[in-house]
Amino acid sequence: MTSRAGFNQNREPVRKFCRRENPPNLIAQTIKRRLTCLMKTIAKWRGLRNARAICAALAAIFLIGCATHRIDWSARVGNYTYDQAVLELGPPDKHAELQDGTIVADWLTNRGRIYSYPAQYEGYPYWRPYSSAPAVVDSPDYYLRLTFGPDHRLKSWKKFAR
Repeated sequence: MTSRAGFNQNREPVRKFCRRENPPNLIAQTIKRRLTCLMKTIAKWRGLRNARAICAALAAIFLIGCATHRIDWSARVGNYTYDQAVLELGPPDKHAELQDGTIVADWLTNRGRIYSYPAQYEGYPYWRPYSSAPAVVDSPDYYLRLTFGPDHRLKSWKKFAR
C-alpha cells in the first residue's frame, strides 16, 4: 500500500517501469517478465490481491485478439463451391467466366500502403538535409485468385501481389 502518491511505506519512490534487460530471442521470457512487472505495478498502485487474475485476463484478451485463422486452400480444392466463397469472402473484386464455364475470381486480401519518410538531416552544427526529397515507399496490393470449374467447384487457388 502507498502512503503518498508515488512512494511506498518506506518512503522509497515506486518504480513506474520494469527496467530489466530482456534476453534476445526469448519472447516467452520477455512476456513473462513484463506480465510480472505489470502485476507488481498494479499491486503497488491499488493494493490489489488479485493482480495475478487481472494480468492473466489481460494476457488472455491480448492473445485471443492476436489469434488468426489460416485457411488451408489445398484442402478445399474439389470441395469448395463458388457460392460458399461468395458467402465467406463477399463478392469478388474481379471475376470472369470463360467459354468453357470456368470462373476465375480475385479477392483483395491486403491493401497496399504508401509510406513517406521526411528528408533526413545532418547533425549539429549544420542541421541541413542531406536528401533533397522525402523517400516514398509503396507496397503492393495482395490478392487471392480462386479458379472454379464448370461444376462451380474449386479447381485451383493462388496468392499474388499486384
